[in-house]
Amino acid sequence: MGLKRVVSRESGVGSQRIYYRPSLIFVLGLLFTVHCSLFAVLTACGRKGDPTVPVRYIPGPVEDLVATPKENTVILSWSSPDKNADGSPIKDLTGFVILRADLSEDVKEYVYKKILVIALDKPEPSILKENMVYLKDAGEDLSLPGLNYGRTYGYKVFSINKSKILGKERETRVTLSIPPVHPEGFMATSGDARVMLNWTPPSKRIDGSELTDLRGYNIYRGREKGVYGDTPVNPGLILSQTYTDQGLENNKPYYYIIKAVNTLTPPWNEGPPSAEIAVTPQKMTPPDPPKRLIAVPAEGKIFLTWDENKEPELAGYKVYRSLRPKTGFILLTPAAIIKTTFTDTDVSPKIKYYYRVTVVDNAPKPNESLHSEEVEAQIR
Repeated sequence: MGLKRVVSRESGVGSQRIYYRPSLIFVLGLLFTVHCSLFAVLTACGRKGDPTVPVRYIPGPVEDLVATPKENTVILSWSSPDKNADGSPIKDLTGFVILRADLSEDVKEYVYKKILVIALDKPEPSILKENMVYLKDAGEDLSLPGLNYGRTYGYKVFSINKSKILGKERETRVTLSIPPVHPEGFMATSGDARVMLNWTPPSKRIDGSELTDLRGYNIYRGREKGVYGDTPVNPGLILSQTYTDQGLENNKPYYYIIKAVNTLTPPWNEGPPSAEIAVTPQKMTPPDPPKRLIAVPAEGKIFLTWDENKEPELAGYKVYRSLRPKTGFILLTPAAIIKTTFTDTDVSPKIKYYYRVTVVDNAPKPNESLHSEEVEAQIR
């Protein structure tokens, strides 16, 4: 079936030649084997199984894109997608691409330019909080750095994955209205656990034009000089030119700034802050007067006693004496005493002495109570 032995005899003694001739079946089988091997090499490429095409996922779009004006900047915020466009869980999200365009020009088509690519592993200058992304755009990439008041800006944000595939865009726009200048004459008056603030309304916008749309004010409070949060102390827009900040801690400094606003609802279009003022609330209400003052005469002295005041933040008691009832009292204790007893040894026989006691607190400017009931005594 394979090779056939053939003997060939030639002239001459011992002239015999032996050779092998392949059969037709053997030749066809050999050709088939070579063909199959070549096909396997070309199609398998060294891999086992059927060839597959890799799946290229498209990330889902960002959600809740919001642009908030903040003075001459824009705060962008959005939530990261958790699914691909086909609804499958997103596993290879790497970041976001942000584009901006100035929409104030009268042109047929606006040109959006890339201003930033945010990488999730190194998100600066953006801030990541749980599933939210926050980015402050101050226009630092512009030829003249800074966003301009009175202009409308459009933003597009794309999600991007490890394969450099972009998700569907999300778009928003915001107008930087020209805000008012800051109020004038910002002043504070301290009170007991409170601060009373007042000011004069502004009449101009920051570009010098007349202010015709003033809506109110926001006040910001800090515990350190020059350090303020993003939320004003007033729960709603202040419509008057006075405000009382209550529930404060006495004898501790507080710092305040105020901004004028020309929008009725958030996001507030605030002007620049006023000059900072510092104020320290302090206790203004005096303690209750001491009770049950008793004077007991003894040999060469008069002994006084009274009930203890239970109020907090007390510095002590002051004792007064007079030679006449209800008038002419002189302080016997220049420094407040802590005890609820006092012995007066500077007395003479057969002279009637009149006594009163007060209590003072430990405020920077101490508050002194009304006097106790008056008592009298004399020694023999």
